[in-house]
Amino acid sequence: MALDPVEAALRQLYDATLTEPVPDDFLRILDQLAETEQRGES
Repeated sequence: MALDPVEAALRQLYDATLTEPVPDDFLRILDQLAETEQRGES
């Protein structure tokens, strides 16, 4: 079944987003959150 042009463009954008790396700043924030949760702080 052929995709309509809008669906095809959205799928291509979504697929491209999945392959992008996670920014280092965001990974640092996640690490800080995990450390805070391990210490039992909120």
